[in-house]
Amino acid sequence: MELIIQYKYLYKFRNFETLEHLRLITENELYFSSPTNFNDPFDCQIPAYYNDATQEEMISFWKNVSEQNIPNKDPGFHEQWAKEVIISGRLTSPDTIQHYEQLSRQLLSRSIGIYSLSGSISDILLWSHYSHSHTGFAVGLFSKMLQNFCNYFTNVNDRMLLPMKVEYSRTYPKINAYKTPNEERFKLQVLTKAENWAYEKEYRIVFERGPGIAIQLPKGIINRVILGCQISSENKQKIISILKDRKENISLFQATRSRSKFALCFKKINY
Repeated sequence: MELIIQYKYLYKFRNFETLEHLRLITENELYFSSPTNFNDPFDCQIPAYYNDATQEEMISFWKNVSEQNIPNKDPGFHEQWAKEVIISGRLTSPDTIQHYEQLSRQLLSRSIGIYSLSGSISDILLWSHYSHSHTGFAVGLFSKMLQNFCNYFTNVNDRMLLPMKVEYSRTYPKINAYKTPNEERFKLQVLTKAENWAYEKEYRIVFERGPGIAIQLPKGIINRVILGCQISSENKQKIISILKDRKENISLFQATRSRSKFALCFKKINY
């Protein structure tokens, strides 16, 4: 699967409030979080609609659901069951539809892990929101090498997707539970966010084995570390010590406030 990432580097913003945040540069570790832990209550919660389909489409859909959940039944059972529940109206009542909309969102949030990255290093809101008011640091991953690793990992394990670009919208995308193909539905629900978040320029790696799992990156993908403009001297030295121990050619930069505008400047540090 080929994907062109717009940015040479993708960044992960980290802080010192949670010690696990250091594991990206000490262990090359990516930790996949559950969408239920995100700070946006709309994230991965886009509904699919169950009220726009013909009777035949509904029967076909629920026949497939039955086959997946009760595979040991005779082939004729699934179609007969689907016909009976659709004709009876049990699966088309407003309460049942609302229940399945909620259930599908819950299942999605619990079944995947997400690792979020940004194409921007200079946005001051990103530093404020994700690097504890500019006191943390950001790690730059070489996007082409990250893409190649994800591609290899996916081919071997069939469990991780490539870094995918998040799309931003004012309204929900239209997802029809009966007509929207599963892959398209998955991407629309996982990769669509409110336009208010567009400043993040976000890319996501989705791990289909579930949340709460960590994987280790090979050496070479981490290319640079940027220190926040309000990082303490103690934490700055901690980062320098970690990079020295790695014995790799990882560039280090210090962010500072611009003297003329609301912006950050970056100066390379030789360590």
